[in-house]
Amino acid sequence: MFKNALYYQEEKESYKAKVLSCQVLEGKEKAAWEKRVGKSFPALFLLRLSEEPFYPEGGGQAPDKGTIDGAELLFAENVEDEYIVHLLPTALPVGKEVLCKVDYAYRRRQSENHSGEHIFAGLINRRFGYSNVGFHMELLGENPHVTVDFNGELSEETLSELESAVNAVIRKNLAIEEKYVEEGDSEDAESEKSSERLTEEVQSGSFERERKTREFRQKKALSGAIRVVSIPGVDSCACCGTHVKRTGEIGLFKILSLEKHRGGTRVFLLSGELAFLDTQKKEKLLLEASRKLSTDYQNLSERVDKLKEQTEEERGRRIRLSLQAVEMLGN
Repeated sequence: MFKNALYYQEEKESYKAKVLSCQVLEGKEKAAWEKRVGKSFPALFLLRLSEEPFYPEGGGQAPDKGTIDGAELLFAENVEDEYIVHLLPTALPVGKEVLCKVDYAYRRRQSENHSGEHIFAGLINRRFGYSNVGFHMELLGENPHVTVDFNGELSEETLSELESAVNAVIRKNLAIEEKYVEEGDSEDAESEKSSERLTEEVQSGSFERERKTREFRQKKALSGAIRVVSIPGVDSCACCGTHVKRTGEIGLFKILSLEKHRGGTRVFLLSGELAFLDTQKKEKLLLEASRKLSTDYQNLSERVDKLKEQTEEERGRRIRLSLQAVEMLGN
């Protein structure tokens, strides 16, 4: 995690940086990277830059996409919180100033979904005390989705209420803030943590008012400078990912499905533009099914039930006719 990284400081699509080093990858090391990105290349190189314009993989969030001096960025990785390496199929001269272009549309989708997940996980933690024990964003391909694992059971009814509650927070257009806690200094850390404790009353959709005092959420023990992302009255969580500036920028939050997972619940969801596109796709399928069944979508479920009954009746009729035919042949 890099406090002064450009991906935290600025919302731009292009940056300038100098190439600090360019390492050619060979043998097993090259093969390992090819396996990681799922594709073979004639040559591969690891670059270090003077700036950090590209978000590296971490915290359940995939690395940024983009180009460096016109070459496709294949991957960006944080090396022990000391520096970031950038995987390229092309070598670049050390010392050269290069133009780094970030795929900002992809970054934006990641930020929308990461911020939506924080609201969702924060509300669950407040109501049930469950922790987010797994988080992954898969935003490419035909079926983009986010998965979040909780160490407790959640029902479909509860998730429906939570979906409404998250969208209520989005409509409030609350600020999404960040600050840093220095765990290395216990006295300062305790002071910072105290300022992070949330004691205000919360009204979230149909949830009852509740009062809780807690520190920021975190999945594992952390040291050094800890970046804490907070939404006043909603959530406060240690996080290295990118986020939108206000909840209203998310636009929409949708729960796709759920399943039992290791004694808890795995929830599939989407936020932002991808949530809208998913809803739009499903609405088109619903309208198409309604047209084919000569009904409107409000009565689609009833129409399907009637067709099911008719099918069962027809199946029963055919069985009876078959039995009668067998009986007649036996005579």
